[in-house]
Amino acid sequence: MLSAIANRNQWDVVACSDGAGGFIAAWEDYREQPSQVYALRRHADGTRHPAWPADGLRFSPADAFQLNPRITADGMGGAYIAWNALSLYYQVHMQRLGPLGRPAAGWPDGGARVFDYPAYQNYAAIDADGMGGAIVAWEDGRGGPSSGLDIYAQRYLGGGLVSARVSLVVAEAAPEEVRLGWRVEGETSARLERREGASGEWRALATLTAQGDGRMRYADREVSPGMTLAYRLSFADGTRGAEVEVRVPVALAFALVGAQPNPARGHVELAYTLAEPGEARIELVDAAGRRVAGEARPSAAAGHHRVRFATGAQPPGLYWAVLTQGARRETKRVVVVR
Repeated sequence: MLSAIANRNQWDVVACSDGAGGFIAAWEDYREQPSQVYALRRHADGTRHPAWPADGLRFSPADAFQLNPRITADGMGGAYIAWNALSLYYQVHMQRLGPLGRPAAGWPDGGARVFDYPAYQNYAAIDADGMGGAIVAWEDGRGGPSSGLDIYAQRYLGGGLVSARVSLVVAEAAPEEVRLGWRVEGETSARLERREGASGEWRALATLTAQGDGRMRYADREVSPGMTLAYRLSFADGTRGAEVEVRVPVALAFALVGAQPNPARGHVELAYTLAEPGEARIELVDAAGRRVAGEARPSAAAGHHRVRFATGAQPPGLYWAVLTQGARRETKRVVVVR
């Protein structure tokens, strides 16, 4: 028996391996009202790990019903746990517990909402990302009654919380600069941090302010060809955006860098580089190979280029961006949605 509390219901138990032959379990517990989510670690022989409370560890706030726990191992003896909290409406919360039953570094005692937005969130699903982190997905009603419900997902890094309010839009590296852009929701400013190499220390690079289109942008010109750099946004509440790593190219190369946004809704912007000047063509073609948009440049300069094509009139589906210069050709997939 995980936790013997007389005359109190306990159900919806979930468990994952602790990596040492035992397991960590979480369950819905009615020893108090409203119901709470508890967790407990046991050894391979069934005995309780001595660092964990005998009747289970309650780590969630006590001001709402805590329901439907979901769990996955973190690969380091602990676990990530997601659950639903019901107060005015359902909310999805997350917590990472270490092997000794305490919140992992960077995680608050009571866990954290996956997205701090006053809307219905429910039916969490969670799985490890294979690198010490976890990915959680949930049913979300932030679009309002007229939009119905959508499925959202968020990745959590092993070292702390990753803000669900920020998503990377662009990270393009050239020999002379790295161009960065994020879309943010509900944040007006953030600290941009940079790390050089895999073992370098993070240092503050700039304070960014959200622009009218909800984006934060930065051009880092303190770069040298061949450098490997990582960037992240940090917010006042202690959360941060996922890290993005780029390598500064040694020289310009013929390349179709990518398409943003992708999936494209209404328009798509294609970024590409040319290693040398000359005639070049950038096109958008459908799955049957028919050209639906394009731009020919008889005397394009070497360097970085961007072009924007409207997609609002095109049927949803799979398309291809095609860059051609002489005998060189590159393609990228583009998905068009309504």
